Amino acid sequence: MTPLEGMVRGHNGAIIRYLETVPAAPSTEAPVVILHGTLNTGRDWLDVAARITERTGRRVVAPHRRGRATSADFGPDYDLMVEVADLCALLDRTGPGTVLVGHSYGAVVSLLASTARTDLGALALYEPPLPLDRPVTGRALHRIRRALDRGDLDTALSTIHLDVLGDSAHTLAQLRTLPSWSESLTLTGSSAVELAALDELTGFDLAPYATLTVPTTVIQGARSDRPPFGTPARAVASVIPGAELVVLPGHGHVANFTAPRELADLLVAAIDAAPAFR
Repeated sequence: MTPLEGMVRGHNGAIIRYLETVPAAPSTEAPVVILHGTLNTGRDWLDVAARITERTGRRVVAPHRRGRATSADFGPDYDLMVEVADLCALLDRTGPGTVLVGHSYGAVVSLLASTARTDLGALALYEPPLPLDRPVTGRALHRIRRALDRGDLDTALSTIHLDVLGDSAHTLAQLRTLPSWSESLTLTGSSAVELAALDELTGFDLAPYATLTVPTTVIQGARSDRPPFGTPARAVASVIPGAELVVLPGHGHVANFTAPRELADLLVAAIDAAPAFR
């Protein structure tokens, strides 16, 4: 399935590009928006997006967030609320009933945006790395920045995997063999900006989400049962009324790569289970 390309004006008129999978036959169903995480672009979700479109007949829009691909740079006033403004501009375009799917950093942005919207059809959050009681990156951010300052992208990216994401040395060695490693290197600088913004939320208060009414699914990989992913995922699911926590067996934080069919199945089930938006 060849995606279409489009753009929307986000915060302060910044250009946010997106990819869109379109069903073969016209549909009146509300679309799906998938907001990717750090070290990713919208293109990394096209496999899952195409499967959702084929199964549900819905358009799926996968934006490239700031700092990557052909979307705008971060800008001097960047923080997570800038991302929320960008996302809300896209949701205004896709319209009422849109199903919002957020992964990792994109799940944090999606959660923040959820209290500003009354028009979401459903919400799916895949392992939001919320800094509930401690920073996600902490002192590792200084090591990442030092590596970036000397142009050592490999060390910076390795530090993110080992000291932030909690990957083992064995997993890191496997990641280095994948074609995606080269693309991830190009996103390391953007990731450092986002990790710094994430740490600004340390002590994140989940209480406001106890009044959220949108049907919500929280996805956790069975291999991610640790900070910064599993613990926040369970906490979010316990606070949002009626939220369902779904565990993806045998996989971790990047099931869009390792298990796109299984992940699409979970998302389609969440979409189908959501009541019709009114």
